[in-house]
Amino acid sequence: LRKQILRAFAFLMLSQRYKQRCLRPKETFYRGPLLVRRMGRMKKLRVQDIAAKVSRAPKRVSITPTLVRTGRQDVKTPARKDVTLRAEALSGGGRLTKAAFEKLREEFPDQDLKKNFILRQLKWYREQRAEGKTMREIHWSRKRKDCGRACFKFSVDVAEKLIAINNRHWGALSHKRLAGKLLEEGITVSHTTVRKWCKELGMIRRRRFIKPKLTLAHRIARLSFVLEQIDTRTRKFTDLNNVIHADEKWFFMMTDGQICRVFPSKDGHYQMPASPKVYHKSRIPKVMFLAACAKPRQEYGFDGKIGIWHFTAERPAKRSNIKTGTVVGQTMLLEDVRVDAAAYRQKVITKDGVFARMRQKLWWFHRDARYKLERGVRVPCGDFQRGQWQFDKRRGRPCPEAGTQLLYQHDGARPHTARTNTRPFATQSKTRGFRIQVVVQPPQSPDVNIDDLAFLASQAPVRCLSGFKGD
Repeated sequence: LRKQILRAFAFLMLSQRYKQRCLRPKETFYRGPLLVRRMGRMKKLRVQDIAAKVSRAPKRVSITPTLVRTGRQDVKTPARKDVTLRAEALSGGGRLTKAAFEKLREEFPDQDLKKNFILRQLKWYREQRAEGKTMREIHWSRKRKDCGRACFKFSVDVAEKLIAINNRHWGALSHKRLAGKLLEEGITVSHTTVRKWCKELGMIRRRRFIKPKLTLAHRIARLSFVLEQIDTRTRKFTDLNNVIHADEKWFFMMTDGQICRVFPSKDGHYQMPASPKVYHKSRIPKVMFLAACAKPRQEYGFDGKIGIWHFTAERPAKRSNIKTGTVVGQTMLLEDVRVDAAAYRQKVITKDGVFARMRQKLWWFHRDARYKLERGVRVPCGDFQRGQWQFDKRRGRPCPEAGTQLLYQHDGARPHTARTNTRPFATQSKTRGFRIQVVVQPPQSPDVNIDDLAFLASQAPVRCLSGFKGD
């Protein structure tokens, strides 16, 4: 690791000091990595040694491409023919002597000829002549035009097949899988070529979400629901200040493969915390929560959160457990309950339910609501006692939204729209100075509820629920 760090540091210094190429005194190419490789073999190499070595490097010289030697150039096919025939003539069909090789190099000074190259060309020429090939049939170079893998040019047909395969698989295939699908179509290319083709076609990446499947009835219901949000006087959409969104969501108490934080012990060993245990992965404990949110109102100091309730019930433990300290008949345990019309009605209209919390937090919709300013925030001129507001009509100013009807919006689930809930909701909607109307959102329309869009989705990663224990 120490050598690698020093090599990287030396290469960085060379790249900064020698942005142009440098030459040694003998006009040979000065390569930075070669210097780094030689310096890496030195024992007890230090940063000061690297700096001293770089400072003793030759001075910078402005060079032209003709002065730079990049190695032996490959002999072209016409020159191969002349060189091979002249070597055959000098050797006389036998062995190529050293004097003949030197004479051959003098006759072809523009070619960087090597002895192994000449011998290889002679051997190949004599093998083809032994096979009876004529001068026109002899190949002077081993390269073939049809050698290697078949080359598929990027044409319109290939582009159409590529786009069709991508759309057929919803754009979720990787470049390697896309190359495999093209192979089934008879186009043999690598995944790097597919990546280049996709880039040439202007491919971009976007996150794809699952959308509800809508019928004609669903579309008409969604359109009518949106048209109802238009104010007939101003012909603009309402501000939705009086709409409360409610929805339920399952929260799992544990997840499989969750990343946890582990600290070392005094001995330096890491010990994993105790893992939760279930009988089967399909039986992971879960709890349903009901959340209610509204539009935040900065002038009233309201953050938009009405409340959140869990559908659970307390019961005494049926058996004792020494590990958890559970005592039969004494320890009270929480367990999830079946969410039906009665359970939902209890969470909405009870003493600490959704309607009661709405009356407490949205006080400016009370018919007698009055406010006063404190540090730029409107505060109520009254007290909230026993679930009801008592406003002093001699103090403060009347609220502009006093007496406005509140809209409690939820989806069309069976527990929400049950007939047994119609009369209790209507009875509790016009009490204690508030008017509340229950509104059912159109089916297959989670995008009209803020809980489905943002709030419950943001709470999904929080799965550690305390207070829920088994027997």
